[in-house]
Amino acid sequence: MAFLFSFPDLPGALTTLVTPTPYPEHMKFLKYLLAFVFGAFAGFFLYLELTMIFFTEPPGWWIFLSFFGGWALSTHWVVRNTGGIAEMMSRSFLLSAILSFGFTPASLILSAKSVSVDGSGAEVAGSLIGGGLAGSLGVMVSLTFTFFSMVGFGLVKLYRREDSRTAGGLVECMFCAEPIKETAKKCRHCGEFLDKGSLK
Repeated sequence: MAFLFSFPDLPGALTTLVTPTPYPEHMKFLKYLLAFVFGAFAGFFLYLELTMIFFTEPPGWWIFLSFFGGWALSTHWVVRNTGGIAEMMSRSFLLSAILSFGFTPASLILSAKSVSVDGSGAEVAGSLIGGGLAGSLGVMVSLTFTFFSMVGFGLVKLYRREDSRTAGGLVECMFCAEPIKETAKKCRHCGEFLDKGSLK
C-alpha cells in the first residue's frame, strides 16, 4: 500500500492503462496478461455451464476441450484487433455478461435434473423444494453478475467516447463545453466568438 501512496502520478498512470490510443510497447504485456487471466475465468464458466447442461459426470476429455478451448478462444477474441486496454476491457465485460446470463438456463436445467420423483411424498416434496431453491439462487447469481458486467461495459464505453471527444486536436468551448477544433474562431455549437482565452 505504501507503494501506491508514494507513486508520483498514480491518476496519470491509471489513465494510461485504459487509453484507447496506441501506447508504448511495454504496455502490451499488461494487455495480454489481463486478457490471459480473463480468458481463464471465461473458460471455467463456459466449462461449468456446458457441464451443468449436458453432463452428470463429465469425462476427462470434456474438461480439457471445454475449459482450455474456451480459455484460448476467449483470450483470442478479447485481444483480436484491439487498439488499447480500454477496448479489450470493453469486450471482456461484454463476454462476461453473455457468460453470466448463460448461467441462468444452466442453473434451471441442473436444478430440474436434480429433482427426484421416486420415493415418498415427503421425499419428492423435499427434492422439489431443494431444486427450486438451488435454481432460484443460480438465477439470482447469474443476473447479478450480468448486471455488473453490463455496468462495467457501459462505463468503459462511456470513458472511450468522452476520451475520443477531447483527442485529435479538439478542445472544449468555455461557453457550451462542446468539442471544437483548437484553431476555431467561432463555436459551431453555440455561435460564440472565441479567442485563445476561451478555449481549455
